[in-house]
Amino acid sequence: MSAEDLTLDLRWSRPGFTLRVDTVIPAQGVTGVFGASGSGKTSLLRLIAGFETSGAGVIRLGGTDWSKTGGGNSLPPHKRRIGYVTQHADLFEHLDVRGNLDFAARRSGLPVDRQDGIIEALELDTLLGRRTGQLSGGEKQRVALARALMSDPKLLMLDEPLSALDRGRRQKLIAYIRNSLAGFPGPVLYVSHDLDEMLALTDRVLLLEHGSIRYQGDTSDGLSNYLVQTDQGEQAAGVLSGQIEAHDHGLALSRVAIAGGVIYLPDLLDRPPGAPVRLRIAARDVILARNEPQGLSIRNRLKATITAIDADLAPAFCLVRLQLAGGTGLTARLTRAAVQELSLEPGDPVLALIKTASLASL
Repeated sequence: MSAEDLTLDLRWSRPGFTLRVDTVIPAQGVTGVFGASGSGKTSLLRLIAGFETSGAGVIRLGGTDWSKTGGGNSLPPHKRRIGYVTQHADLFEHLDVRGNLDFAARRSGLPVDRQDGIIEALELDTLLGRRTGQLSGGEKQRVALARALMSDPKLLMLDEPLSALDRGRRQKLIAYIRNSLAGFPGPVLYVSHDLDEMLALTDRVLLLEHGSIRYQGDTSDGLSNYLVQTDQGEQAAGVLSGQIEAHDHGLALSRVAIAGGVIYLPDLLDRPPGAPVRLRIAARDVILARNEPQGLSIRNRLKATITAIDADLAPAFCLVRLQLAGGTGLTARLTRAAVQELSLEPGDPVLALIKTASLASL
């Protein structure tokens, strides 16, 4: 265990709900806290921050107890050195952007060169003289994140920072967040119920369900298995992790090793061979074949085994659960007529033909 890991052994209750978390959050990388509304994500962060004090157990950063049942008074929130960003930004309206950042930097004594690095990473230099009321939603979140980093925190927590933004603005802000979190010297907790944010920003995921940890580990593996078991209808999807093997610049395609096979994708030419990628594949974009098909334009084909065939929300459809090489899960959404015509059953080997995949950048 490194000196700055975050150790949690918590139990907290309110009427009709109990949160029970016993885990260690590594100091390196970004840990996503993922789950449906009401699963305990925000409650967990408020306990860590010291805003909720009725919980029992231990909160420890490195060798320092922030809270310990029976161990005396808890460390108050302002002494825990946490950078905390929420969806509301919570900026000082009477100050301009520079004033908001200077407030945090003066309190922490952050060196000027590090302040400049944060401003550069989040591209705030042109906004420094503007009042917070003149900022867009995305700009406010960039300033809020910069202010949190200016406080020189030991722990950074982001609670649904993009949920108030539309999809287009979210995609733009993800790149800023990724750049600013790179190399942060401490644990980072990123809370969201948005799959794309988890895939793009986190290294590992803590999946909460009804107040308990259902899974903790690699983001792709955890979310892929979660989706295979839970998603239905038009939202059904799978997550695959791979690595770029080579580029064909003539065809503007990249060869990606994934799930024991190879697929070809566009829009990756700017990434070097060896770079990791994560893909979200909608179940409606997966076609199944009993044998190697001929004369099709779909080139991406992966060997799979059917593990289950579930009813879908729409009565005309089935969700065919698949297992690829290495145990990775994938789902195909087929009509019941197609399943019957192909006589598909659990245990059958098939080819998964992938029409398209959306890239979640790492």
